[in-house]
Amino acid sequence: MDTGRHTAIYQRIWLCCFALFLLLLMPLREGTAEAQANPTVAPCGLPKSGSITQTVAYTLSANCRLDGTLQVSAEVTIDGGGYTIRTNNGRVALIQVQSASGSALSLSDVTVHASPSFPFRDAITVEGSFTASNVTIRGNPHGTAIAVRSGATVTLNSVLLEDNQLLSDENGAALHISANATATLHHAVIRNNGYGGGAVVIEDGGALT
Repeated sequence: MDTGRHTAIYQRIWLCCFALFLLLLMPLREGTAEAQANPTVAPCGLPKSGSITQTVAYTLSANCRLDGTLQVSAEVTIDGGGYTIRTNNGRVALIQVQSASGSALSLSDVTVHASPSFPFRDAITVEGSFTASNVTIRGNPHGTAIAVRSGATVTLNSVLLEDNQLLSDENGAALHISANATATLHHAVIRNNGYGGGAVVIEDGGALT
């Protein structure tokens, strides 16, 4: 019996099986990495657009201009460092907190300044959880500063909402709270908002404390 020959055959079989296993594993690993990847961070310290699906903390190092909507589907923290977030695209919301389980945005020490372009959308749309501390949202000429959708919760601490205007008389220019949504304000200032409707609109079933 040629033991060396049989050993060589077994080694070839093992190598073929291992190679096949790697080929089958590669698409799975690529798909997982693709699903978990957050958008590329711009030099200012924040992605310019895209869907954030993994828990992450951003710290701004300069003023940021977004090219599209930042969609939040995970626990996300943005420390603005006193800088400003603006948009290059007046036709989309700046930030959208999705309704997916675990979607929560904490925003601090930043000014969110809308574009004068028409038509603009809501500056921040919340379907999950949103907390803002020491934040100013101003200058949205054709949309709501913060739109709180059904099932969402919003907490505003030391927040200034000003110079937000809206043509519609059915929506609030500064804050719109939908049914089954809750907003809590601590030391919030709301001024010079309105135009077609009021500064704050609370639908039946919505709550403001």
